[in-house]
Amino acid sequence: GIPRKIITIGTDAKKNLYVAADNDVYFYREGNFTPLQLHRRFPALKNAPITEMKFVNNRLWLILNAAEILLLDYEEDHLKGYIPFTKLFTGPGYLEEPRIIHQSDSNTVWMGSRSEGLLKVNLPAHSFEHSRSGSSENNLKSQFVLSFYTSRRHTTWIGLSGGGVAEYDPH
Repeated sequence: GIPRKIITIGTDAKKNLYVAADNDVYFYREGNFTPLQLHRRFPALKNAPITEMKFVNNRLWLILNAAEILLLDYEEDHLKGYIPFTKLFTGPGYLEEPRIIHQSDSNTVWMGSRSEGLLKVNLPAHSFEHSRSGSSENNLKSQFVLSFYTSRRHTTWIGLSGGGVAEYDPH
């Protein structure tokens, strides 16, 4: 059946529907939600509630316990393995309390935090940049990132708690 406490809903590249609950991810097929049984397949994930899920290219990105970011390799409802974000991507600093993931294009992923600003992830380079409020390199007015939106012109807008909206224009 459908899980009771839904965290987020997403689709993979083939438009298959997935639902993240606090303790597992469910695959939807033919009217049924089937748990992927992450904790049984990967014991290291036990007791780490899911706080965000996003499909990025061919990987399922999960934020666990508002602390750890994992990238899972999957094919439809079959998971093959996972790798911690910090083993695949490098950059200055890190993000405490990650809460939200947004892919703005095939090369860029954004992650927002409640207390540490954001990360801009360069997928091909396997690197990231960390931006905080008060830094001369950005226009963040708050460390608490609530939401992301990318326009057709590829401008990414970041909604901030108590800080309005920040704009990142790649042009």
